[in-house]
Amino acid sequence: MSAEKTPLVQKLILLVLVLNLGCVVVLVVRSWSSSPQDRTVAVDSSSAPKDLLAAERYEPLRPAPLRPSHKEAPRKAAQVQSPLPAIAVTGDAPPVATETERLVEPVLFPVQVPALVVSSPRAVVHAASVVVGRRGGEVTGTVTLLGTPPAEKLIAMDATCGRLHPQPTYTRHYVVDAESGLANVLVYLSQGVSQKYAAPEDKVLIDQTGCMFEPYIVAAQVNQRIQIRNSDPVLHNIHATPKPGSGNKEFNFAQTRRGQITDRLFSQPELFIRLKCDVHPWMFAYVSAIEHPFFAITETNGMFRFPPDIPDGRYTLTAHHLKAGSTTQEITVRPGERQTLRLQLSVPPPGYVNQLKARP
Repeated sequence: MSAEKTPLVQKLILLVLVLNLGCVVVLVVRSWSSSPQDRTVAVDSSSAPKDLLAAERYEPLRPAPLRPSHKEAPRKAAQVQSPLPAIAVTGDAPPVATETERLVEPVLFPVQVPALVVSSPRAVVHAASVVVGRRGGEVTGTVTLLGTPPAEKLIAMDATCGRLHPQPTYTRHYVVDAESGLANVLVYLSQGVSQKYAAPEDKVLIDQTGCMFEPYIVAAQVNQRIQIRNSDPVLHNIHATPKPGSGNKEFNFAQTRRGQITDRLFSQPELFIRLKCDVHPWMFAYVSAIEHPFFAITETNGMFRFPPDIPDGRYTLTAHHLKAGSTTQEITVRPGERQTLRLQLSVPPPGYVNQLKARP
């Protein structure tokens, strides 16, 4: 190539280089003039915080594992190598679920409950439920009254006792709430209890307050001490009249001062032993002595609850009211089961005579 052409080639090469450098400058200016969200930030991993490093890696999000639906729970449960242990009813706490078991929704296993034999058409049995930790069974329920009871009678108190009651006082033959729950019903296992039970050390309290016995209907175990207290500033006497031939002894004693307490007991089983006050002829209470602890008196809403841990077996349950009579029912008690019963008594027709002697 001649010497004249060499400067021309050099000038062309220099022009191309200048154009390329101009393009690079334009690209760089455009890049830095765009929004900050489009920039790529160089981070020194030796000094940046860990959360910033994690944010700048732009790693794709991993979807969280989906919890199986209730329709898939049984199939998932079958895939667990270690099946869920059965819950014991012997009093031990439920086992803690493993990590594998926590991924599966709980599966409910139905409890097979034997059918209960009902001897009275007025008695309805609710399904039993399992009570974890109970060695024996448990019985609860409600007693309701069918029909309209007769009106209660006004009690004509003397002047001394009348001052203790600002409102009129009536008899308590039928205590019924708005839902027909019947109070003062003795409910107990009348047959099937073969084990002998010693009398408890706890005492049953019968108080005399406002010239009335409280409570009106009481139950105690045979040979259990009964505390009789006078909470009134007046003289009372307590006269027990058990049935002749029952084996229980009649007693009659006076309590002259407020706060006086006297203990008595009944050594033989007997229902509705009458207590009365010979000073105040409207004062009555009734005590039932039961051979075992599985009994209860219904509350103002008609509900009752037996002591827990009834031995398994078949029993006859009786609900007895002083005026409305009684009903019986055959039940089967199994360990760890709670049975909720619904019992009904009816207002007796006119002229009905209770199997217990009619008493005020």
